[in-house]
Amino acid sequence: MHLKVQVRPGGPAGGADAADLLLCDLVDSCAADGFAIMPALYPSSVEDFVDGVSPELRRRGRLPTTPTAGTLRDRLGLPA
Repeated sequence: MHLKVQVRPGGPAGGADAADLLLCDLVDSCAADGFAIMPALYPSSVEDFVDGVSPELRRRGRLPTTPTAGTLRDRLGLPA
């Protein structure tokens, strides 16, 4: 499935609201197991997301506070 979501201005909370309402709800309902963020402008959009939206999603409990150790392959128990 491919969704195009445009995050409107509104600071980090606005971006987190958009991610929480749509993307996290898809994960919660088992309609998706994750998503990829594609910035509209590079690198400023990436920096805005990492510096503003990610901490807000962590505060809401939507992102882990510490990174998960290992690669995805490691966590799934797949051979190298």
